Amino acid sequence: MTDTTISRVQRRRNKKFNQMLEHAMKLIVKNGFSSLTMRTLAHSLDITPGALYRYFPSKGHIIGALGNQILETYTHSMQKSTASAQQLYKGIAPKEKSILIIGALAKKYFTLSVQSAEKYRILQMIMTDETRYMTNPEDYSKFMNGSMELLQYVALQYDEAAKTKAITQGNGFERALILLTLLQGSLQLIKFGQEMPQNINPTQIFSLGFSNHLLGLGASKEQVDTMIQNLYIGD
Repeated sequence: MTDTTISRVQRRRNKKFNQMLEHAMKLIVKNGFSSLTMRTLAHSLDITPGALYRYFPSKGHIIGALGNQILETYTHSMQKSTASAQQLYKGIAPKEKSILIIGALAKKYFTLSVQSAEKYRILQMIMTDETRYMTNPEDYSKFMNGSMELLQYVALQYDEAAKTKAITQGNGFERALILLTLLQGSLQLIKFGQEMPQNINPTQIFSLGFSNHLLGLGASKEQVDTMIQNLYIGD
């Protein structure tokens, strides 16, 4: 076989692999993790269970692959948003730019979760009980390492902001956890708000909590207002 043939075969296999994960995600979102079995997924794909086993040894391996794929999507998207913000705000003073970059990260997590609601729901389901759903030790280890990598990346942006004196010195990792908590709480309001008689705007609620979070870290009101205006007004 030539390199070209191998590449073509691998591309076809990757396409099938991703298709299987996409169908698995839809089954889980619709009816929960218990609805996903090798048989139900094979039926959804119109293939035999034996064909599915050639890709995944068990249901746990499917969930593990899906969880890690989603987590990687979040990590890569947030890293890309940082690079874009660095370029967009390259002419701005370091203090102001560092706040805008943290805002860009938060914005990306929020919008990705809204626009890819199925991925967000799967990620949250897994995060509530990793050991229950991540039954393959290798997938579990990869997921936990990936989660730590994402948090450390966000923490780095807080540390950079502290270096510019945009915010006070402090534990960047703890600050990253606080930001994640703010994001999760606000995103949970999306479904809740749909069932309330009064209008609830999760984006505005997050913006308020995020602003107070940064102000509490010593960011100036002017810097925070500019960040909110650039990133959130109009959502």
